[in-house]
Amino acid sequence: MAIPAARGAARGRPHLPRRTARLRLTFLYGGLFLACGAILLAVSYVLAEQAIAPGGHVNTAGFGQATARASLTIPKGRTLTPDQVSYLINTLGKEIARSDLRQVLIDAPIALAIVTVIALALGWLAAGRVLRPLATITAAARRISASNLNQRLALRGPDDELKALGDTLDELFARLEAAFDAQRHFAANASHELRTPLTRERALLQVALDDPGTTAETWRGVAAEVLASNTEQESRIEALLALASGEGGLGQREPVDLAAITGEILRARRADFGRQGLRVEAGLRPAALDGDPLLAERLVANLVDNAVRHNIAGGQV
Repeated sequence: MAIPAARGAARGRPHLPRRTARLRLTFLYGGLFLACGAILLAVSYVLAEQAIAPGGHVNTAGFGQATARASLTIPKGRTLTPDQVSYLINTLGKEIARSDLRQVLIDAPIALAIVTVIALALGWLAAGRVLRPLATITAAARRISASNLNQRLALRGPDDELKALGDTLDELFARLEAAFDAQRHFAANASHELRTPLTRERALLQVALDDPGTTAETWRGVAAEVLASNTEQESRIEALLALASGEGGLGQREPVDLAAITGEILRARRADFGRQGLRVEAGLRPAALDGDPLLAERLVANLVDNAVRHNIAGGQV
């Protein structure tokens, strides 16, 4: 029974406020103000004490009224010399200054404490105003997800560190959006490109299995078609990988002659042209560009293969 009681006491214990950046800045402002005020009071006290120390000079202007108010008894008929009057005024001025200094030592800390509380309140407001863009950034970042990466923070205001942070996050969201789009495009292209040859292979095998008169020669023909389909799938997978690499951005750029690449692809596909009786007309001129040679080769190969695959017997490329 003691454990539930302890848990209940822990739940009833008051929690300290969360140490947010605004709270830390507020106490930092207040602490700096309190330290500066204490230093100012200490310096003022030392200077005032040096002024009324023995041998120090005290301004006696205005001490006539203070002398009149003081309870000073001078025997009747006695005449004070000018030196005695000066000494008396100076001594009385120092006593009044010491009394005022002691009163300042009592009143000044109270005033400093009151002003420190006011400084904390003003620091809380100032910190909230300074950190307001951070609250905007946090709220917007929580709203943005994989389904709405097109949203941006678009912070307005002075070109300070917080504005730079917002612009950096906008660039990050843009890169994430491009990466997610590339992933979706790759998945769609892969599904489209791989489903067709798999369906054709399944149909070939199913027909051969369902036909009771299938001979060994027929199976050899089916195997040859499946192997050809596998070769085509390998080519499609390479093309898809090249597509995924291209959508992710070019890893390297170097001078490429598109005409030279096209000439090599045409020479490599010459046998395919001959099997279908295709007539090829090529006009190649130097075409220099900066890019990825492998992606450029894949691009030309895809175009030529499509021209062969979707053409007619005796057609023209």
